[in-house]
Amino acid sequence: MITALIVLSTAPASGAAVIELSKDGTKFVTSESLPGITDGNRNGAGTLWTVATGKQIDLGKDLQFYSKISPDGNSVATTTITKEYFTTSINLLDAATAKPLMTIPVKEKTARVLVSDFSPDGTRILVSYQIYESAKDWKNLQTRCEVLDSKTGNKLAEFQYADKEKTMSARFSPSGQTLAIVSQRQPTSKLPNDGPILHLLNIRDNRVVKSIPLGKAA
Repeated sequence: MITALIVLSTAPASGAAVIELSKDGTKFVTSESLPGITDGNRNGAGTLWTVATGKQIDLGKDLQFYSKISPDGNSVATTTITKEYFTTSINLLDAATAKPLMTIPVKEKTARVLVSDFSPDGTRILVSYQIYESAKDWKNLQTRCEVLDSKTGNKLAEFQYADKEKTMSARFSPSGQTLAIVSQRQPTSKLPNDGPILHLLNIRDNRVVKSIPLGKAA
């Protein structure tokens, strides 16, 4: 039998699509679809909750589905988007007030950017990019991931995926000094699908120290 320890509700009602829980379990952030008439695109918003009390902090509108809470629970990293889901900025918000601690504009007009992870000590943020050639062209794109300093927003390292290569996943090592990236080539008539590849990126040197084929895809 499953017993609910606490039941929380939004006002006004909204559809919570993604929930991210803090490491210590005291807070969580929801990415939501707001009620109302739209032109076909989602009215996105975000809310930060305190588990013990149910207190809500409005993080604002036009937010991407995925937000991340820092390991210490003091900040929330998210992105703002247009109605076409292209990203305009990467934002670090104060978890107590929802006021911006840092805003990093996204220069590319046709980029979709996700905050993927915090390093275990919270000093670094992993951000993934998909950059399309045009707003209507969903097939031709470039992908990359960046490691940013969570205090200054400075770029510490970058991994540019090869042509026809896309991200499957990327995560920090427990020390936060290495980034493990699994990529997959998109099969074409000239470029067969030869399976995923694990790349190990040394963040301090901004250098791939090893690439390991993981076997051909079935």
